[in-house]
Amino acid sequence: MKAESNIKPSNKMVIEEINGRTIVGLYDLDNIIEETRDEETIYKYNYYEIIIEDREISDEDYPRLIEAARVTEYIKLAKEIREKRDKLLADTDWTMMADVNMEVEKREKYVNYRQELRDITKQEDFPYNVTFPVLEV
Repeated sequence: MKAESNIKPSNKMVIEEINGRTIVGLYDLDNIIEETRDEETIYKYNYYEIIIEDREISDEDYPRLIEAARVTEYIKLAKEIREKRDKLLADTDWTMMADVNMEVEKREKYVNYRQELRDITKQEDFPYNVTFPVLEV
């Protein structure tokens, strides 16, 4: 998940025990972006949380844990985007029925819109930065 702060993260991991569960906060220290905003330094980075069963965590576990967290986030975001896309497609399914009387130009707009929805997974930064098409009929 994208995060930002006026404090630059310095630790790879933060480990907390909450209600008998081990929660590991993982900072992606390799991809920190530093910006100045209103004369204040802001740090942008990726931060992940993962719940694990192992009680003993060391710095050696960091690569495995951050990769698992990245994959988990990707899957979650991709699922959310696809669900939204699928709902938008379902909302316009009626426009593709043979018995719908519609002007050719209007039908083409629906066809193009629906194709743009289907192509959403081909966007360069999918699923992190997705632009949904706007239907203009």
